[in-house]
Amino acid sequence: MQVKLLRLLQDRAFERLGGTKTLQADVRFVAATHRDLERMVKSGEFREDLFYRLSVVPLWLPPLRARRSDIARLATHFCATFAAANGKGEVTLGPDALTLLRKERWPGNVRQLQNFIERLVVLSEPGTLGAEDVKRELRQRQPFVTETATVAQTSASLASEVIPLQAEVRRAERRALERALAQADDNRSVAAKLLGISRGTLYNKLQEHGLS
Repeated sequence: MQVKLLRLLQDRAFERLGGTKTLQADVRFVAATHRDLERMVKSGEFREDLFYRLSVVPLWLPPLRARRSDIARLATHFCATFAAANGKGEVTLGPDALTLLRKERWPGNVRQLQNFIERLVVLSEPGTLGAEDVKRELRQRQPFVTETATVAQTSASLASEVIPLQAEVRRAERRALERALAQADDNRSVAAKLLGISRGTLYNKLQEHGLS
């Protein structure tokens, strides 16, 4: 598929599935990925020529939690869109609801927020939705536990143990690395940005913790 895609990008030529006639594509391409393509090029998983053909104007989009000012605008837009699509009349999000939404981490980014607002609108009555409506739906969302709860559980489990400071620091560092890799879907460049360190430092830390 990489060879075919490269040909399409380079020559703007392709054949339909099952067809024999060569067609021309007069289009502009926008490609998106959550993979570390530079690393995949070095490992031979991704063609170098295709990478450079795609990487003409590269843009890095921060995760939604890094641009929380966008959450209210996106949520308001999705709310109006899904209310109209489902014949709900006028449904709006109150200030307390928007404040609560801004506090969530949204590891699934915009798509997760969109799905959440759709479910919230479909299961609610027309009118202004408040914090209690948002809390109700958040309680139904099993995978997303607040960081406060996680920290409290961790602290309780360690309360009966005496751990040297250095060992605890290493454990916290390893957890931070694992969490960043999971949130970045194993994309080293994005993980480094989430942690606020360089890629070189990230690779050294991964090797140090046996995560490379």
